[in-house]
This record gives sequence, structure tokens and C-alpha cells, in this order.
Amino acid sequence: MNKYYIKNKTKQLSAQKLRYQNRTPEQQQAYIEYQRQWRAKRTPEQLQQARHKSLERYYKDRERLKPLMRERFRTRHLNDPRLAMYQGAKYRARIKNIPFTITLEDLIIPEYCPVLGIKLKVGLSPNSPELPSLDRVFPELGYTKENICIISNRANSLKRDGVLEEFTKLVNWMKKRATK
Repeated sequence: MNKYYIKNKTKQLSAQKLRYQNRTPEQQQAYIEYQRQWRAKRTPEQLQQARHKSLERYYKDRERLKPLMRERFRTRHLNDPRLAMYQGAKYRARIKNIPFTITLEDLIIPEYCPVLGIKLKVGLSPNSPELPSLDRVFPELGYTKENICIISNRANSLKRDGVLEEFTKLVNWMKKRATK
């Protein structure tokens, strides 16, 4: 392909992207209806072939798209950190086959961790102790409004790795050591 074609193709794709982003709700609904009709006219084989073409285009441009997708994901989750918690919880619930009835509005991030009292901070590395973390109070009950709490990553990792008897033994041992 010559440089002229590639340059103009990039311009065309940019113009298409702008048209897509600037759609009105009516245009969006019309496009959705068009897609429904398009799919209804196609045989399963034709639909499969269209999916393969789409995947081929994606894998062809994957290296170029990866950083863009990563940045989009990062900024979207920095703008609303509850979104990352919600999507992660929904995925884990599906994998573990446990109830999931929460909504995004059920996730309220407190200023301080209710367990350890440390200030919760957003936008840190995934293993940061100050990062807010979604906790299931009783893991077997799943993600329900009554069974979730947002605590610090540190508190959640401590809670995740032990059971009540171990915690009481640990506290008793620490008290004995402190009195010596």
C-alpha cells in the first residue's frame, strides 16, 4: 500500500470515530435497529464469517490498539473506581457461581477504612494497602447489598488469609508478647 492510501485511511477512520462519538440518542437507536435488521437477514454462517473478519482486523492492529485500550481502561476506572470493583465482582460471581445482586449505586467508598481506620486512596497500584477493596462479609452469601462492605486492601487481604480462630490466637499471642 502506498503512503497516500494509508494517510487517507487514517483520516477516514478518525472521521468515522468522530461521527460515532457525536451521535444523538435517536441516531444511536436507529443504528441499533439497523444492526438488528442486518443480523436478521444473515445466515449463521455469514454472521460467523463477519465475526472472523472483525477479529482479523483486531488482531492485525492489536499492537497499536493495546496501549490505547489500556489507557482507556485506566482513565475510566480512575474517573469512577467503583466501576472496577463492580466489574471485578460481577466476573468473580459468575466464575464462582455465587449470587450477585448489587448495583453500582450500592458501592459507596468511605473516606476511611472502617476496619483499620486508614485513609482510602484511589489511583494507586493494585497491591497498595490504602486502595479501596470490595469485601464480602460472609463469602458464601455472595455479592448482595447486605453482605458487602468497602474496606482497605490491607484489611481485606488480612481477612482473606485467615479464619476467626487464627485471628484470636494471633491477638492473644500479640497481647502476651506486648506484656513481656
